[in-house]
Amino acid sequence: MQIILLYLSILPSLLLGFYIYHKDVVEKEPFSLLLRSFIGGIVSGIIVIILSMWLHVSNYSLDSMSRILFYSFVLVALLEEGFKFLLTYLVCYKNKEFNYQYDGIVYASFVSLGFATYENILFIFSTSDLLTALYRGVFTVPSHVFFAIFMGYYLGLAKHYRRYHSKKEYLYLSYAFFVPIVLHGFFDFCIFSGNTSGVLFFLIFVFLLYIISFRRVREVSEEGKHI
Repeated sequence: MQIILLYLSILPSLLLGFYIYHKDVVEKEPFSLLLRSFIGGIVSGIIVIILSMWLHVSNYSLDSMSRILFYSFVLVALLEEGFKFLLTYLVCYKNKEFNYQYDGIVYASFVSLGFATYENILFIFSTSDLLTALYRGVFTVPSHVFFAIFMGYYLGLAKHYRRYHSKKEYLYLSYAFFVPIVLHGFFDFCIFSGNTSGVLFFLIFVFLLYIISFRRVREVSEEGKHI
């Protein structure tokens, strides 16, 4: 049972990581930098866990819509996406290997995969539940990567304008920071709202994330834009 849970914890990350890497058709990123990105994601996960314990996030009461909003967008989305952005920026953004727009998607995704894998193993082994493993494999882990695709897309645009010393760099950096937070916050808000409408919006939202994210990966990969 433990071996099955371990496989289910890791498999979604392996599949998504292979897909993102396979779509990097112009110039493959160095394995060492991808590994550093993945480890950076794990580090961001550890930091978030420590901060969540310090802030007593698990004890936060979700007894009103305003508290659910604060929990979803601030205590979860801001913390998680904020530190994933920070680690992606510190490890990858100024690296000379970040020279194509698609590279931003690759690096942000691998940071997110490190975070999601670490989080997934903790959740699945704490519950020892196959249904939890399947749910997280279909919804949670892919969504982490989808948020990262948006982050990486805007990081690629920011890096492009950095080359020309344009103020638009900071505009797209802000998009790379805030857009994943908004998407992640809405994802969690739908889950924790605890009503039928929330579940329906959640399913529609995830379905759209799948479509838009894979389309964006394909388009940016095929464009092969050098920055």
